[in-house]
Amino acid sequence: MLSFSQTIKQELLKVETKKECCKEALLCALVSFLGEIKYEGGKAALFVKTENEGIVKLVERLLFEVFGIREDRYKLVKRKERFYIIIDDEDVLDILIDGFNFKDEEFEDLIVFNTDPKIISSLCCKKALVRGAFLAAGSINPPEKNYHFEIVIKHFLLEEGLISCFTAFDLHPKTIMRKSSKVMYFKDGDEIADCLNLMGAHNSLMDYLNTRIIKEQRNNINRQVNCETANITKTIDASIKHVESIEKIKNTI
Repeated sequence: MLSFSQTIKQELLKVETKKECCKEALLCALVSFLGEIKYEGGKAALFVKTENEGIVKLVERLLFEVFGIREDRYKLVKRKERFYIIIDDEDVLDILIDGFNFKDEEFEDLIVFNTDPKIISSLCCKKALVRGAFLAAGSINPPEKNYHFEIVIKHFLLEEGLISCFTAFDLHPKTIMRKSSKVMYFKDGDEIADCLNLMGAHNSLMDYLNTRIIKEQRNNINRQVNCETANITKTIDASIKHVESIEKIKNTI
């Protein structure tokens, strides 16, 4: 059975991205949040790693639709339960670096993952980037448990761009360090619902809201029962004390 996070991601993989600018933002997020740069013999290679086969297919499709990069220009490797898209062709790597502006400002030969403001200049592209970031590195607790939505940020330069995408919709996440990564998160139920809507997970949003309503109704009933039980206990205790007082008076007469 799929977890709540997995169910949401399956839904997000089916969201249609029509605009070319949004496809670019979505691909940028997937490559940035899943990617690692490895150097061997002075040569750089991009590794995009995921356990989700649907994400692999999405990345492959976007590589072709955005940059015209065909599957014979990179390697697709499966090791155990993980998929790796390996791009070590210098020309292909340059296309991605230039397209996403993955260049360090001081050291041109250094490849860095960041979010170019031009890629998320419009609201629709901000939504696409958030969707890609969640697909790559996000998770959410089922509403039956405590409210928690998070996206893990391995490359710190991605933090500012991601947060700006949320704040554009009046959503204000918090961040903490977890081991060697930054974690951006929400713990408010209303904000999490807004995040699901923002990403386009509308079916999961309805399930989330329905479960949340039932949960809150149960909590209200439990609070009411606990309150009534406490009042009954107080009444009984008071009655017992009253009877004991009467008995004491009788014994002294």
